[in-house]
Amino acid sequence: MPTVRLELTNVNGNVYSSNDCFSFNFEKESYTPYTHLNAVFSFNTTVANPKEVSFYIDDKRVHHGIIDKIDFCTEQVGRIVVRLSSKGFTSMLIQNQLEPGLKPNVSLNSLMGSFINIPNVTHENNSNTQNYIFIRNNSNMWDSIANLSYKLLGTYPYIEGTNTVRISPKENPKKVSLNNENMLSYGIVNDYTRIISDYHMQDINGDYSVYNLSNPVAYSRNIVRHKHIDIDRQYLYSPQDALVYRIAHCMRGFFSYYGEYNGYGGEDLSDILVIDGVITNARINKIEVSGNPKGISTKCYAYYDSFFNV
Repeated sequence: MPTVRLELTNVNGNVYSSNDCFSFNFEKESYTPYTHLNAVFSFNTTVANPKEVSFYIDDKRVHHGIIDKIDFCTEQVGRIVVRLSSKGFTSMLIQNQLEPGLKPNVSLNSLMGSFINIPNVTHENNSNTQNYIFIRNNSNMWDSIANLSYKLLGTYPYIEGTNTVRISPKENPKKVSLNNENMLSYGIVNDYTRIISDYHMQDINGDYSVYNLSNPVAYSRNIVRHKHIDIDRQYLYSPQDALVYRIAHCMRGFFSYYGEYNGYGGEDLSDILVIDGVITNARINKIEVSGNPKGISTKCYAYYDSFFNV
């Protein structure tokens, strides 16, 4: 059975570690710009002023992040039970904003390099340049990365490892092969919660009748949801593309396959999932790993939407 370890680091840099796990749930997903961990461990001491969390499975660090909430509970038997919730450091990309306005000749390298420093966040080395991106009021850093990724490659960014931003698919993906011998379960998920049926965007004069786009997938499922939006200066060269992007974005993860197995094989987003007789060579878009003293199980999802496995 895989081993797990939780490390807590305090503001002085001291590290406290435990292998005594009651339960944990780890998750990462292609459209969520951070890893997420909920865990309950037993420690032999409280940790004053904790600042960050690292979580390991078989000595591979799968999560490194800030603390959302942590509870040190001393029980009558004298042990200290630690309950915590943590998001990866890249979660701060959606909590910080760039200065609004036009930014010419932008690459992922220059965009990340011009941003405020966030601890432990890295990115793929990509100097491919887009003529410009437009930073809207109140948009966060992740919005800008997503727009750049779409304009450069037609892709959506994701987090590799613990805190590395990527906009291109992994070059040497690991393959996870599931069949009747090693698979606990498999299934299909239809998620329609984000689907929009129609977008209407105003033109430069404020007229909403010029740029419109309907989503046939929504109407085939009796979903009617209209959105009226301001003109998107990100796509002034081709305004209709702004609506194409939004329809694609609202369809994210609307259909997926998943397979579950015992243990954890070290797979990551953009690795390959094969479910015998069901799917072949699909990119992994969501990973859920959960465990307790009885064992660990992993569930891998492959989305079929406008950005992945099309």
